[in-house]
Amino acid sequence: MLHARIFAYLLVAIGGASLAQADSSKAPGTHLSFVTCPIVRDTDPTPCWLAEYEGELYYLGLQQDTEAEFFPPQQGYKALIEGVLTDKPRICGGIPLEPVKATTLLPERDPSCNQILPAEGWVAPPARRGAIPRISPGILATEIDKPRPRRAPLPPPEPPFEITTFAIPFDFGSEFMLNKATRATQRAQWYALGTNARKVEVIGYRAGALLSNGKRLYEDKRLPKQRALKVAEALRDIGVGDAEIEVRWVTRSEKVTGKEDYLLRRVDVIVTPGEDSAT
Repeated sequence: MLHARIFAYLLVAIGGASLAQADSSKAPGTHLSFVTCPIVRDTDPTPCWLAEYEGELYYLGLQQDTEAEFFPPQQGYKALIEGVLTDKPRICGGIPLEPVKATTLLPERDPSCNQILPAEGWVAPPARRGAIPRISPGILATEIDKPRPRRAPLPPPEPPFEITTFAIPFDFGSEFMLNKATRATQRAQWYALGTNARKVEVIGYRAGALLSNGKRLYEDKRLPKQRALKVAEALRDIGVGDAEIEVRWVTRSEKVTGKEDYLLRRVDVIVTPGEDSAT
Protein backbone atom coordinates (compact mmCIF):
# COMPACT_ATOMS: atom_id res chain seq x y z
CA MET A 1 0.00 0.00 0.00
CA LEU A 2 2.85 2.37 0.87
CA HIS A 3 4.53 1.68 -2.46
CA ALA A 4 1.24 2.35 -4.23
CA ARG A 5 0.86 5.70 -2.45
CA ILE A 6 4.42 6.70 -3.32
CA PHE A 7 3.83 5.73 -6.95
CA ALA A 8 0.60 7.72 -7.04
CA TYR A 9 2.37 10.73 -5.50
CA LEU A 10 5.10 10.54 -8.13
CA LEU A 11 2.50 10.43 -10.89
CA VAL A 12 0.79 13.51 -9.50
CA ALA A 13 4.13 15.30 -9.05
CA ILE A 14 5.28 14.44 -12.55
CA GLY A 15 1.92 15.45 -13.94
CA GLY A 16 2.03 18.73 -12.05
CA ALA A 17 5.55 19.42 -13.24
CA SER A 18 4.56 18.67 -16.82
CA LEU A 19 1.56 20.97 -16.52
CA ALA A 20 3.71 23.73 -15.04
CA GLN A 21 6.22 23.26 -17.84
CA ALA A 22 3.45 23.41 -20.42
CA ASP A 23 2.04 26.56 -18.85
CA SER A 24 5.45 28.24 -18.65
CA SER A 25 6.11 27.38 -22.29
CA LYS A 26 3.30 29.77 -23.21
CA ALA A 27 4.40 32.56 -20.87
CA PRO A 28 4.70 36.12 -22.18
CA GLY A 29 7.85 36.42 -24.23
CA THR A 30 7.47 32.92 -25.68
CA HIS A 31 8.32 32.76 -29.39
CA LEU A 32 5.71 30.94 -31.45
CA SER A 33 6.16 29.70 -35.00
CA PHE A 34 3.46 27.65 -36.70
CA VAL A 35 1.62 27.05 -39.96
CA THR A 36 -2.14 27.42 -40.03
CA CYS A 37 -5.10 28.84 -41.92
CA PRO A 38 -5.47 32.56 -41.18
CA ILE A 39 -8.85 33.64 -39.80
CA VAL A 40 -10.74 36.89 -40.36
CA ARG A 41 -13.04 38.37 -37.71
CA ASP A 42 -15.59 40.69 -39.29
CA THR A 43 -15.19 43.59 -36.87
CA ASP A 44 -15.95 47.29 -37.37
CA PRO A 45 -14.55 49.48 -38.71
CA THR A 46 -11.74 47.18 -39.87
CA PRO A 47 -11.49 43.37 -39.99
CA CYS A 48 -9.07 41.63 -37.62
CA TRP A 49 -6.74 38.81 -38.58
CA LEU A 50 -6.41 35.88 -36.18
CA ALA A 51 -4.72 32.48 -36.13
CA GLU A 52 -5.42 29.35 -34.09
CA TYR A 53 -2.68 27.16 -32.69
CA GLU A 54 -3.04 24.26 -30.26
CA GLY A 55 -6.57 25.27 -29.39
CA GLU A 56 -5.76 28.93 -28.65
CA LEU A 57 -6.68 31.96 -30.72
CA TYR A 58 -4.03 34.61 -31.40
CA TYR A 59 -4.43 38.17 -32.68
CA LEU A 60 -2.16 39.12 -35.59
CA GLY A 61 -3.23 42.56 -36.77
CA LEU A 62 -5.70 44.62 -38.76
CA GLN A 63 -6.61 44.65 -42.43
CA GLN A 64 -5.16 48.00 -43.48
CA ASP A 65 -3.44 49.55 -46.45
CA THR A 66 0.00 48.54 -47.65
CA GLU A 67 1.74 51.25 -45.60
CA ALA A 68 0.74 49.64 -42.29
CA GLU A 69 3.32 47.92 -40.11
CA PHE A 70 1.41 44.61 -40.24
CA PHE A 71 0.98 43.08 -43.67
CA PRO A 72 -1.85 40.51 -43.55
CA PRO A 73 -1.83 37.03 -45.09
CA GLN A 74 -4.36 35.86 -47.68
CA GLN A 75 -7.36 33.66 -47.24
CA GLY A 76 -7.34 30.61 -49.47
CA TYR A 77 -3.73 29.83 -48.45
CA LYS A 78 -2.00 28.59 -45.34
CA ALA A 79 0.28 31.06 -43.57
CA LEU A 80 3.49 30.91 -41.59
CA ILE A 81 2.94 32.79 -38.32
CA GLU A 82 5.98 33.93 -36.33
CA GLY A 83 5.47 36.05 -33.24
CA VAL A 84 6.10 36.69 -29.57
CA LEU A 85 3.41 36.03 -26.97
CA THR A 86 2.38 39.09 -24.93
CA ASP A 87 0.44 39.54 -21.69
CA LYS A 88 -1.74 42.26 -23.23
CA PRO A 89 -5.56 41.96 -23.09
CA ARG A 90 -7.18 40.02 -25.89
CA ILE A 91 -7.86 41.88 -29.12
CA CYS A 92 -10.69 40.69 -31.34
CA GLY A 93 -10.80 37.55 -29.18
CA GLY A 94 -7.16 36.59 -29.63
CA ILE A 95 -4.03 36.86 -27.50
CA PRO A 96 -1.79 39.46 -29.17
CA LEU A 97 1.48 38.35 -30.74
CA GLU A 98 3.94 41.24 -30.87
CA PRO A 99 6.01 41.57 -32.91
CA VAL A 100 4.39 39.28 -35.44
CA LYS A 101 5.11 38.21 -39.01
CA ALA A 102 2.45 36.49 -41.15
CA THR A 103 3.62 35.08 -44.47
CA THR A 104 1.28 33.63 -47.08
CA LEU A 105 2.63 30.27 -48.21
CA LEU A 106 2.38 30.42 -51.98
CA PRO A 107 1.66 29.00 -54.47
CA GLU A 108 -0.45 26.08 -53.19
CA ARG A 109 -4.04 27.06 -52.50
CA ASP A 110 -5.99 25.57 -49.59
CA PRO A 111 -9.76 25.99 -50.04
CA SER A 112 -10.30 25.17 -46.36
CA CYS A 113 -8.57 28.42 -45.37
CA ASN A 114 -11.74 30.51 -45.66
CA GLN A 115 -12.98 31.00 -42.09
CA ILE A 116 -14.67 34.31 -41.30
CA LEU A 117 -15.87 34.83 -37.74
CA PRO A 118 -18.65 37.26 -36.78
CA ALA A 119 -17.71 40.22 -34.62
CA GLU A 120 -19.37 38.66 -31.55
CA GLY A 121 -19.17 41.99 -29.73
CA TRP A 122 -15.49 42.60 -30.48
CA VAL A 123 -14.48 45.99 -31.90
CA ALA A 124 -11.30 46.49 -33.87
CA PRO A 125 -8.73 48.84 -32.33
CA PRO A 126 -8.32 52.27 -33.94
CA ALA A 127 -6.58 52.34 -37.30
CA ARG A 128 -5.39 55.23 -39.43
CA ARG A 129 -7.09 53.79 -42.48
CA GLY A 130 -9.80 51.18 -42.90
CA ALA A 131 -9.69 48.32 -45.37
CA ILE A 132 -11.29 48.63 -48.80
CA PRO A 133 -13.12 46.49 -49.70
CA ARG A 134 -14.23 44.69 -46.58
CA ILE A 135 -13.49 40.99 -46.35
CA SER A 136 -17.09 39.89 -45.87
CA PRO A 137 -18.89 39.19 -49.17
CA GLY A 138 -21.09 42.03 -50.32
CA ILE A 139 -20.05 44.40 -47.52
CA LEU A 140 -18.02 47.48 -48.35
CA ALA A 141 -16.41 49.87 -45.93
CA THR A 142 -18.87 52.66 -45.20
CA GLU A 143 -16.30 55.02 -43.77
CA ILE A 144 -12.68 55.67 -44.72
CA ASP A 145 -10.25 57.44 -42.49
CA LYS A 146 -8.22 60.27 -43.90
CA PRO A 147 -5.22 59.10 -45.93
CA ARG A 148 -1.89 59.11 -44.21
CA PRO A 149 0.27 62.18 -44.67
CA ARG A 150 3.10 62.00 -47.18
CA ARG A 151 6.20 60.36 -45.80
CA ALA A 152 8.81 62.98 -44.85
CA PRO A 153 12.02 62.91 -46.93
CA LEU A 154 14.99 61.22 -45.35
CA PRO A 155 17.41 63.61 -43.61
CA PRO A 156 20.95 63.74 -44.98
CA PRO A 157 23.34 61.34 -43.23
CA GLU A 158 25.52 62.84 -40.53
CA PRO A 159 29.16 62.05 -39.74
CA PRO A 160 31.01 60.06 -38.68
CA PHE A 161 30.49 58.14 -41.91
CA GLU A 162 31.26 54.46 -41.46
CA ILE A 163 30.73 51.25 -43.37
CA THR A 164 27.05 50.58 -42.72
CA THR A 165 24.86 47.53 -43.35
CA PHE A 166 21.19 47.83 -44.29
CA ALA A 167 19.07 44.67 -43.96
CA ILE A 168 16.42 44.26 -46.68
CA PRO A 169 13.66 41.90 -45.41
CA PHE A 170 11.89 39.28 -47.51
CA ASP A 171 8.91 37.01 -46.88
CA PHE A 172 9.43 33.27 -46.54
CA GLY A 173 9.89 31.66 -49.95
CA SER A 174 9.58 34.98 -51.78
CA GLU A 175 11.81 37.19 -53.93
CA PHE A 176 9.28 40.04 -54.10
CA MET A 177 10.15 43.34 -52.46
CA LEU A 178 7.30 44.54 -50.28
CA ASN A 179 7.04 48.03 -48.81
CA LYS A 180 9.48 47.37 -45.95
CA ALA A 181 12.08 46.06 -48.37
CA THR A 182 11.61 49.02 -50.69
CA ARG A 183 11.97 51.53 -47.85
CA ALA A 184 15.10 49.80 -46.51
CA THR A 185 16.61 49.85 -50.01
CA GLN A 186 15.85 53.57 -50.29
CA ARG A 187 17.63 54.22 -46.97
CA ALA A 188 20.69 52.37 -48.24
CA GLN A 189 20.62 54.36 -51.49
CA TRP A 190 20.22 57.63 -49.58
CA TYR A 191 23.22 56.81 -47.39
CA ALA A 192 25.28 55.87 -50.44
CA LEU A 193 24.54 59.20 -52.11
CA GLY A 194 25.03 61.21 -48.93
CA THR A 195 28.44 59.69 -48.24
CA ASN A 196 29.72 59.64 -51.84
CA ALA A 197 29.98 55.88 -51.47
CA ARG A 198 32.75 54.17 -53.40
CA LYS A 199 31.30 50.66 -53.03
CA VAL A 200 27.91 49.07 -52.38
CA GLU A 201 27.87 45.34 -51.66
CA VAL A 202 24.63 43.38 -52.10
CA ILE A 203 24.53 39.94 -50.44
CA GLY A 204 21.53 37.61 -50.67
CA TYR A 205 20.64 35.04 -48.00
CA ARG A 206 18.08 32.32 -47.39
CA ALA A 207 16.78 30.84 -44.15
CA GLY A 208 14.07 28.38 -43.23
CA ALA A 209 11.86 28.37 -40.17
CA LEU A 210 12.01 26.22 -37.04
CA LEU A 211 8.40 25.67 -35.99
CA SER A 212 7.28 25.40 -32.38
CA ASN A 213 6.38 21.74 -32.94
CA GLY A 214 9.97 20.96 -33.95
CA LYS A 215 9.37 20.73 -37.69
CA ARG A 216 11.42 22.78 -40.15
CA LEU A 217 10.53 24.66 -43.30
CA TYR A 218 13.18 25.25 -45.94
CA GLU A 219 13.55 27.97 -48.56
CA ASP A 220 14.55 27.30 -52.14
CA LYS A 221 18.30 27.45 -52.83
CA ARG A 222 17.68 29.81 -55.75
CA LEU A 223 16.27 32.57 -53.57
CA PRO A 224 19.54 34.20 -52.37
CA LYS A 225 20.55 34.92 -55.96
CA GLN A 226 17.07 36.09 -56.97
CA ARG A 227 16.80 38.38 -53.96
CA ALA A 228 20.26 39.86 -54.42
CA LEU A 229 19.65 40.58 -58.10
CA LYS A 230 16.29 42.21 -57.32
CA VAL A 231 17.83 44.58 -54.76
CA ALA A 232 20.81 45.38 -57.00
CA GLU A 233 18.45 46.19 -59.84
CA ALA A 234 16.44 48.50 -57.58
CA LEU A 235 19.60 50.29 -56.45
CA ARG A 236 20.73 50.79 -60.03
CA ASP A 237 17.31 52.14 -60.97
CA ILE A 238 17.24 54.78 -58.20
CA GLY A 239 20.97 55.47 -58.42
CA VAL A 240 23.89 55.23 -56.02
CA GLY A 241 26.11 57.86 -57.58
CA ASP A 242 29.50 56.63 -58.73
CA ALA A 243 29.57 53.71 -56.31
CA GLU A 244 30.46 50.30 -57.67
CA ILE A 245 27.75 47.72 -56.97
CA GLU A 246 29.04 44.24 -56.12
CA VAL A 247 26.50 41.41 -55.99
CA ARG A 248 26.89 37.99 -54.44
CA TRP A 249 24.80 35.43 -52.57
CA VAL A 250 25.11 32.66 -50.00
CA THR A 251 23.34 29.43 -50.97
CA ARG A 252 23.61 27.69 -47.60
CA SER A 253 20.70 28.32 -45.27
CA GLU A 254 21.21 30.53 -42.24
CA LYS A 255 20.82 28.64 -38.95
CA VAL A 256 17.29 28.97 -37.55
CA THR A 257 16.31 28.89 -33.89
CA GLY A 258 12.57 29.48 -33.90
CA LYS A 259 13.16 33.02 -32.62
CA GLU A 260 12.78 35.77 -35.24
CA ASP A 261 13.88 33.49 -38.07
CA TYR A 262 12.25 35.96 -40.47
CA LEU A 263 15.11 38.40 -39.83
CA LEU A 264 17.48 35.93 -41.52
CA ARG A 265 15.51 35.91 -44.78
CA ARG A 266 17.09 39.02 -46.20
CA VAL A 267 19.54 40.84 -48.42
CA ASP A 268 22.31 42.86 -46.80
CA VAL A 269 23.37 46.10 -48.49
CA ILE A 270 26.79 47.19 -47.21
CA VAL A 271 27.67 50.79 -48.04
CA THR A 272 31.31 51.88 -47.93
CA PRO A 273 31.61 55.70 -47.83
CA GLY A 274 33.97 57.41 -50.21
CA GLU A 275 37.30 58.79 -49.06
CA ASP A 276 36.18 62.32 -49.91
CA SER A 277 33.11 62.17 -47.65
CA ALA A 278 33.06 64.25 -44.48
CA THR A 279 34.41 62.55 -41.36
